[in-house]
Amino acid sequence: MDARLLLWQLHALESLSQIRNSVNVKVHAEPVCQLFTSTMAGRLTIKFVCKLAPHVWENDFGKLLKLYKTKRPGGVFSFDVQFLVEDDYGVWLYSPVGSEWMAPHDEGVLLFGALLLIRPDRYWAAWWVDYPNGRRLEIDVCLRPERVVDGWAYVDLELDAVRHADGTIEIEDRDEFDIACSNGWITVSDGKIAELTANAMAAALREREEPFGIEGWQRLDALLGKGEKNSS
Repeated sequence: MDARLLLWQLHALESLSQIRNSVNVKVHAEPVCQLFTSTMAGRLTIKFVCKLAPHVWENDFGKLLKLYKTKRPGGVFSFDVQFLVEDDYGVWLYSPVGSEWMAPHDEGVLLFGALLLIRPDRYWAAWWVDYPNGRRLEIDVCLRPERVVDGWAYVDLELDAVRHADGTIEIEDRDEFDIACSNGWITVSDGKIAELTANAMAAALREREEPFGIEGWQRLDALLGKGEKNSS
């Protein structure tokens, strides 16, 4: 091997280490590096190119992760979740009965199962929740979810598009949203995004666009071992 090429490969390994150490821990990405060489007129040209590529979520299968939900100024709420799969709908997470949750001033375990769908390119997080007194599909309007070192995280924008067990659809927590906007906890631009997203998701619930029709409930029922049920 050409000595100069070997020297550059050693530099490449050192550079890769520096890049990995400089990546923010909240960005779940890995540097992909390639070494390009060419020879022209007897001169060796070497290029070392690095870029960030998405991590393969399948590596998380079966792991216990965290879902962090930040409310301004309330603080951070966390939920134990399990990664299920990533498909065309997004990333599916599951919190079975007994999963731990923590709030700024409280903690406990879930008394019901919940299925969660998130997408890093959308301003919402959808929860299919098997409440004993009536299951609900709740869509948190939020800043786009981000992959963090031990799970996922998003900032709640207060508005929730909800479909109740009887089929009633509403947008909840408008009072909290107005207070957050008036106090500057939600910026003007984020507030506009929240309004548009809440209305769009309420329409999706009304039209029962999948996976907000029966898809999510069928997946949750399979996880709960309930078989076929009437989906709300």
